[in-house]
This record gives sequence, structure tokens and C-alpha cells, in this order.
Amino acid sequence: MLLSATACGPAGSSAGTGTCRPRAENPHQSKGTPTDIVGKARITCTVAAEEVTLYVQLHEKTNGKWQLFRENEPTTVRQVVIGKIYTAQAEAPCQRGTFRTAARGTGTLGGRRAGSMRWTYSQTVTDPCKR
Repeated sequence: MLLSATACGPAGSSAGTGTCRPRAENPHQSKGTPTDIVGKARITCTVAAEEVTLYVQLHEKTNGKWQLFRENEPTTVRQVVIGKIYTAQAEAPCQRGTFRTAARGTGTLGGRRAGSMRWTYSQTVTDPCKR
């Protein structure tokens, strides 16, 4: 997503232009809770946005179609640090099946809100808890 603002800040500085890129990681068995599947989303920005919100979902393929399997509340970070990676996750009890992670982000810069219109997806993983 592209964030852009031309409003003047302190001492006449410009808020600037930059990007925040969400990325969906492959679903996998949780290391912290081995009985769970976890899908993680990460976002990093090239501009010090006022805030970013990261959305993450786990999808399951059922009868050939992707269905929402689990969704957690969005994660919002204020006073974003350039280049820092922020993470959110959705988790569910382990079960057999085919899964993917979906990620999307929004952000605010110079009081203007912008967001990724489309979801970005991880690769497909079958039976992520199988060892």
C-alpha cells in the first residue's frame, strides 16, 4: 500500500511518501502451542506512519473453494518505526486439511488513511501440524 501526505509538520517538514507492505507467511504448527495451526502476517514500512493496522486470516480449502477458517482481531501499531517488522497471527486447533494465510494492511500518514485493497496470500500447506 502507498502512504502519501504533503501536510507540513514541525519546522515545515513534509510528512512524506512511503509504502507499507503486508506479507502472509505459510501456516504451520505453533511452536508455543503445538496443538495449534498458526498463520502469521507481517508488515514493514518505508515511512514513519502514524499507525498501521494488520489483518490476518486462516483459510481452509473445502470442496475446492477457500473458506474463512479463523480470523483474529486486527492488530494496530501506533508511531511506526521505519523498517521494523510488525506481526499479527490467527490460530486454530490442529486438524487435517489444506490451509493458507491471508494478510492485508491499512495505515495513516499525515492524517490520511490508505490501505491494501486486496488480500495477499501465503503458499498452500496441507496438514500443517503433521510431523
